[in-house]
This record gives sequence, structure tokens and C-alpha cells, in this order.
Amino acid sequence: MKTLELADGTTLQVEDVSTVTAMIIINIDYSGVDTIRGYITEENLKNAKLIDGSKETVLVNIIPVNVETYSRYEGNVTIRLNLREKTEIELMREELNSIHSEQEIQDEAIDFLAMN
Repeated sequence: MKTLELADGTTLQVEDVSTVTAMIIINIDYSGVDTIRGYITEENLKNAKLIDGSKETVLVNIIPVNVETYSRYEGNVTIRLNLREKTEIELMREELNSIHSEQEIQDEAIDFLAMN
């Protein structure tokens, strides 16, 4: 088994066949599905780690695509987490938004100084 360690410290056990973009959690009680769905957020995936023994893979710029559930037997289910890397356009958009926010702060400071 591998371990997915999320940014908030939550750890989820995932199957050995799991990769950074497709993780499988099996044999959980159906009542736990919504709890796991709640953990899989873009914020909680920032710098999350996929741990395989002594090997750690840090998840950088990974976002959730969907969380699929499949019924199994005796009330247990399999969950598949589909993730993907952010595109260059998404990363550039985030950078531009950050620059825009910083510029607004600077503009407000200049306006404040000009009034005094």
C-alpha cells in the first residue's frame, strides 16, 4: 500500500498500482465516501505527498478532476481519485491574478499617499 498525505495532515491508504494522476482507495465503508470527497480539494492537494515506502513524490500543481465510486461487496466501495496537472495557461492565469492583486494594493497605497 502507498500513502497519500494531504496538506492538512490527513493520510489515505491507496493501492500500490496508484499513480500521481489516478489513485485507488478500496474496501472502505460506504459512509466514508463523502468524508474522502471532502478531503480531495485543490487546496488540500497543494504539496501533498504520495509515499511509497521510503520514496516520496510531492504533488505540485495537481488538481482534482473527479472522485468516482464503485460498489463492491458487503457495503464496501472502491474510490478512484482522478487528478491532473495544471496546464501552463492555468499557471500563467494564477500568476497574472497574483500580479493584478499586488498592483491593486500598490495603487491604493499611491492614492493614499497622494491624498495626504
